[in-house]
Amino acid sequence: MGTIRAIQYLRAGAALAVVIFHAAERTGHHFAVGAAGADVFFVISGFVMWVISERRPLAPAKFIADRIRRVVPIYWRLPAVVGLFLLLVIAGLEVRCEKRGGADLYAGRHFWSS
Repeated sequence: MGTIRAIQYLRAGAALAVVIFHAAERTGHHFAVGAAGADVFFVISGFVMWVISERRPLAPAKFIADRIRRVVPIYWRLPAVVGLFLLLVIAGLEVRCEKRGGADLYAGRHFWSS
């Protein structure tokens, strides 16, 4: 069984429907069909996972170990970057920026406190 490209396009369409649903909701419009996009996306993703697991049968422990090895490093990058940024801001790192009129703007405590 080869790659099923139509499934990937259908999954992209479902994800796009969710994005349009949320954008319409934010602007006061309604796009009710988009609410089903998340359900369709997860059903298709489950089908894709089933097809992949049929091609390469794995023991449950091996499957979970592979997922952890793939997902966890990516998962921790953003919290590490945000944590480092917050640590620097809270520690009082002041980034000095020159404003046009010669007045200084401090991006540390002074900027965030206003």
